[in-house]
Amino acid sequence: MASVTPKSYEQLPVDDLGKIGISKEMLEKMPVQFVDSLKRGEITPLVQTSVTASNGKTVTLPLRLQVVSDAATGDVKLLAYPTRKEVDNSLGLSRYEIDKVTEGEAITKELMQDGKRDMHMIQFDGRTNSLVHMPVKDLRLDERIKELESIHDIQLGTQQKEQIRTGKPVELSVGDEKVTVGVDLREPHAFKVIKGDMDEWKRREMERYDIAHPEVMGFVQTDRNRWEYKQVVDRDHGIGQNQSIGQEHSKGMKI
Repeated sequence: MASVTPKSYEQLPVDDLGKIGISKEMLEKMPVQFVDSLKRGEITPLVQTSVTASNGKTVTLPLRLQVVSDAATGDVKLLAYPTRKEVDNSLGLSRYEIDKVTEGEAITKELMQDGKRDMHMIQFDGRTNSLVHMPVKDLRLDERIKELESIHDIQLGTQQKEQIRTGKPVELSVGDEKVTVGVDLREPHAFKVIKGDMDEWKRREMERYDIAHPEVMGFVQTDRNRWEYKQVVDRDHGIGQNQSIGQEHSKGMKI
């Protein structure tokens, strides 16, 4: 799946958003941080949604959303990521492997996907408490390294290249500036380049997951008929991985 960059609200999957209680009119009033993430194909901050359960009742769920397009058909889809108390270990990792990825490391492991066995790089997404993965061959890391050297007119050392290939971020000096690069399977293009040192890389990770907050934070529609950023759900009441609202997808559930 590839990310999309819609140019207008009309290019977003408005019908699918409506199924979870977010109309086009509501979307236009939502905070820019949420809408921009949706347009860029990124996973959004948590947002309060309303979903009709199989018994006909409407339930309120905190979800993260992502707009993606099918590489083959171009169809735009909306994926939903429920909050979970436990790591969704659908890949069958060992306890040791789970510990490594949840501590921020990337690992490689042979996985079966679409009837083929390939080596995949696996990382942990703390926003959704789930594992994200991608075939190593599809990451094209050697090509990315060459592009990086060409664009920034730098020469990476053997150790730096190996760090990137194993999923570890690398801090570089580009002129008078620090730049940190690395594989990030949670990004639409699976690779991230930021201006700043390793501390800035870590700070952004903290910001992304709201680690600075002891509670789960997100966007809620208040009685004043506006969206506000506040506590959405207590961590002890996350949605279990068996409580699905749609078809399972490798990175989320299709609405």
